[in-house]
Amino acid sequence: MKKFILSMLVGLTVFTSGNIIQAQDDFLVDEEAAKVFENENLINTRNFSENSESSVEFEGESVIVEVQNENGGLLVDASTLEPRTDYVMTFKYKKIDGYLNSFGGHTDGIWQDNTVYLDGEENGEFTDNKSAFKSDDTEVHEVIIEFTTPRDSSPNSRLIIQPNRGDFDTVTVEITDFFLVEADVFEEEVDLD
Repeated sequence: MKKFILSMLVGLTVFTSGNIIQAQDDFLVDEEAAKVFENENLINTRNFSENSESSVEFEGESVIVEVQNENGGLLVDASTLEPRTDYVMTFKYKKIDGYLNSFGGHTDGIWQDNTVYLDGEENGEFTDNKSAFKSDDTEVHEVIIEFTTPRDSSPNSRLIIQPNRGDFDTVTVEITDFFLVEADVFEEEVDLD
């Protein structure tokens, strides 16, 4: 089973299962931006559930997801997002245990132009298996996804975050600093160029 931990923002230092991820100077979403995003964040744990052969447990500020197949992951309800609107989703992750050989997501066809920036560099679309994958290391990696919602809203709109997307290997990943904000809020704080 793949297993990963999603920790929501607790200041900028997150303590989860004895592991610590701290903000570093080289991240695009720094302490100042995180404070702004925290006030504008459109996603919280009420928006998370399991996908496919998965189970989700909430432990304090953490969400623990166990995945039993290559399609599993953390399901994010995006049905409240406005149509024809630009958004940015960000998070940081660190492998804790197991073998990480891919990291991507599934966007149900409703999110358009979903460009991924990994550690500050453009790295494909989020649906690509390797779009959020750097290497099988224990470094903290920053993922930024820009996307546009289509002209019509959908009550079934969702996003699935998938470590080892398309693979059965077991992995534990800690994810922190999870934000979903409108693009104009993001652009005021962060320059991707």
